[in-house]
Amino acid sequence: MPQYDVFLSYSRVDAAAVQLLAEELRRRQLRVFFDQSELPPGDPWQPLVEQALQDAGAIVVAVGSSGVGTWEAKEVDAALRRQAVEKDVRVIPVILPRATKPNERDLPVFLAGNTWVAFEQSVSEELPLRTLYWGITGRRWEERARAAVAVVAPAAAEASVEHAIAQLRGRLAAERVTFFVGAGMSPASKDLPPRSHELADQLLEYLEYPCDEDDPPFPRDIAGDYYAVKLGGESLVEDSIVELVQRRTRCAPLAHRYLAELMGCLPRSIRRGRATPQLIVTSNIDLLMERALLRAGVPFTRLVSMPAGNVVHINEYENVKREGDGNISVADGTEWRAIRPDDYEGLDEFIGEHRHRVYDPNASDATGATGNFTLDQLPQPLLYKCHGSLDVADSCAISADRSMQIAVSRGGALPGIKAAIQNTHWLFLGYCLFDPELRLLYYTILRDALQVAAGLSRRRYAVHVHPTSEAHDKSRRLEAKLWNSVKDEWASRLSTTVIEEPCDAFLERLLKQLQQH
Repeated sequence: MPQYDVFLSYSRVDAAAVQLLAEELRRRQLRVFFDQSELPPGDPWQPLVEQALQDAGAIVVAVGSSGVGTWEAKEVDAALRRQAVEKDVRVIPVILPRATKPNERDLPVFLAGNTWVAFEQSVSEELPLRTLYWGITGRRWEERARAAVAVVAPAAAEASVEHAIAQLRGRLAAERVTFFVGAGMSPASKDLPPRSHELADQLLEYLEYPCDEDDPPFPRDIAGDYYAVKLGGESLVEDSIVELVQRRTRCAPLAHRYLAELMGCLPRSIRRGRATPQLIVTSNIDLLMERALLRAGVPFTRLVSMPAGNVVHINEYENVKREGDGNISVADGTEWRAIRPDDYEGLDEFIGEHRHRVYDPNASDATGATGNFTLDQLPQPLLYKCHGSLDVADSCAISADRSMQIAVSRGGALPGIKAAIQNTHWLFLGYCLFDPELRLLYYTILRDALQVAAGLSRRRYAVHVHPTSEAHDKSRRLEAKLWNSVKDEWASRLSTTVIEEPCDAFLERLLKQLQQH
């Protein structure tokens, strides 16, 4: 089996675009060799590149406006010689965005004869990415989703997925579904925020208590408590975690983008005025969901819960639209500006600097906060960040002490959130049953909602890949040993059916169903 699914060959002038392409391919669970992220400092790079070129199942030759670079031409020559001997090796020319297709006489003759993949405006364009995935793997993207279902129990698994999608589609058309977005909604990647066990390991490393790969998972919130003791303050722990998450947040994952597109497909009547709002609830502190909604041109409201006193920061991103050229037009007030969909710094800046107001039930006129409003006044969908957000200071639930604050502050939920959740169907995306984030969500919001909704007919599903697909995650390795019992526990504790499928594949199928009806 090749060490890499694909080797990326490129000219240095195109490095930025190729780095974004590498991120897109990794989000599709491909093993990518992109030299800037794979070569350790201080080692001789040429033999490592030559070895990677031999160890890749496919070679992508990125062609920008300046054509094929000098060193890139040598890699192309080596790739074509390898293709001549190994017939199953694909060498795929890729035209980068806004580049003119080079004159074929300017390229190696055998490369010019290979089938091209061309991006027009961005390397995030879905159709050419799927074509490229097909060229790299030898199978279409849709076949990958079906294969993932068939790993566990072919007929039964596929039937349960189709049934869940049909049920949810019908309810989205006329009712409400609350989407719970967890850290596992997208496959683990160096370009995505670290999972809970990774954060715990990093905090322990800061404490000079390194963890071995085979050690059982250490609770992140307890590691946060020890680190707070060392630093002498809770806010310093939050600063460290925020830095770790920001360092690993360089994209807008497929699953988040499908969910955002799905929000854009819902009937216009959801925008305002309905007694039960359309909710996305997340315990993640990153900005991935905000990015995805902005990229899709979907207006929304963000509610960031603070740890104590039911205080909530409210941002209304109402002036958002996607233009015909793919760019995003946004405004905070009356002044509009354009942001490219792959300009993540620009999107994050708009998210963090957008005007906000504060809800505080104990507000006085002197604080400037409001103590009186209802959810149906806000643009929908509502993105409720129940454990804080990295761009709102002192909001994140990192340590056990901070989590306890949330749990005892009257449920840690904005008035109306619990009532809205209990009146909807539920879809959990990327949550493990024993995630500390899900446990806190259960005791602050879900348990009461379940009790109130006990006599109501509600559909609840949890979508996640089988634990064996995420063996790198320590807590999921434990789950794999008790998987059937874990699924039973989902059913008994949360009245929820587990669907074993990648979240991006599930949401894509649900989106297509909604668009067709």
